[in-house]
Amino acid sequence: MRDQSAGNNSFLRWSEVNIFSPPVLNDTTQEALRLNELLARPQVTCSHKIRIGEEPTFAFCNDSKYFADGKKIGEVFVISGSTTEDKSFIESLNPSRWTMFVTQGFEPLEELEDVGAFLFFFPTYVFLVKHVELRYLLDLRENDDWELDSVISAVLKTKQLQLVVNIDVSDGNRVISQWYNALYRLFFNYNYALFSADSSSPLEERKRFLTYLLDKNEGYCFKKVRGEDTPSFCTNFLSNSTNCSVLLVKYGIVTSDDIQYPPSCQITVVSPVPNPLSGSVYRSFNVGISLKSNEDMQIPSSEVSEPWRLVPLSKIIQNISLETTHLLMLDLEGSEWDVFDCILSTPELDRMKYIGLKLRLWTGEENENYRKFLLHFLNLEKKGFRKVAGVKVTDNSFEVLYKSG
Repeated sequence: MRDQSAGNNSFLRWSEVNIFSPPVLNDTTQEALRLNELLARPQVTCSHKIRIGEEPTFAFCNDSKYFADGKKIGEVFVISGSTTEDKSFIESLNPSRWTMFVTQGFEPLEELEDVGAFLFFFPTYVFLVKHVELRYLLDLRENDDWELDSVISAVLKTKQLQLVVNIDVSDGNRVISQWYNALYRLFFNYNYALFSADSSSPLEERKRFLTYLLDKNEGYCFKKVRGEDTPSFCTNFLSNSTNCSVLLVKYGIVTSDDIQYPPSCQITVVSPVPNPLSGSVYRSFNVGISLKSNEDMQIPSSEVSEPWRLVPLSKIIQNISLETTHLLMLDLEGSEWDVFDCILSTPELDRMKYIGLKLRLWTGEENENYRKFLLHFLNLEKKGFRKVAGVKVTDNSFEVLYKSG
């Protein structure tokens, strides 16, 4: 281990290191790598892992051993110095009791039944409303009932401890080192073990999402085509399909490359954009996918004078009148993220044997967007589809293929 403090290039011997009190490395990059390595490998398994909140998200173990009575989560203890925490965190949990140390104006309280009205009349008092005990952080010093040591003691006795670590780049080396030592104390002094860790960095979130997209290919090939924006995975897996049928939903001009499927396949093209290819090659419907699961819509079009007509995917599939569709191919020019929830709520999705998607990821996406994108695909897996192939086409476009069963 190299000690680079004050220009010193000497080495620190392992025999001189107290592993229960890690030394400061005085190198921000090395400190960050060491912290990431500490948080990279979970040590606790969980049968029912769920996500709570949106910004940031927490992994929560919903196993019965954490329930107060075998059916419901026990007490949840919240300490926050922010007034604008993510409200969905409150909505996701339903404990038998809340204890909160927060600042005045803590917005998530509005999500708790009866508390919002009570705050309107008594905005500065410590109070107990049904299952919620609230203490304002600024009152702690003046309140003899609660000493800081007792608050910390309560935190260190929780069965699941969720921490938000914020590190300012300007003081990163010192803060990272302090957090590293604090986590070490949690592990060795208070018998905590790592269950899950996530980064709120957009770059880290994008990397994690792309790792999911590209980490598996069960022998499916990808072909080269003339246009980079054309779906390019091979369609040989359809060659042996009896009464093969393909449903292509594309927002844009359909080219001959788009319909290079085996001759035995019946192709149906759905696109709100009028297409020049002969209608004898395939059946076509000039519509798009509605943003609402049960409603038709019309939206302005930048390409033609007529507005786009959007209908639920369920209605599109019903119009095809096929019990089984061997491939649903979606190429929505970036609109896939707007309609993904509606796609997932389509009952007829179970008629599909394969689902292929052409994805666009725009530069500058927020980190919460990457988490939502990943959640869409995890929900698709819950519906019985597994990812069998993924490929990067350009820096901002990707293709994935899912198979039913």
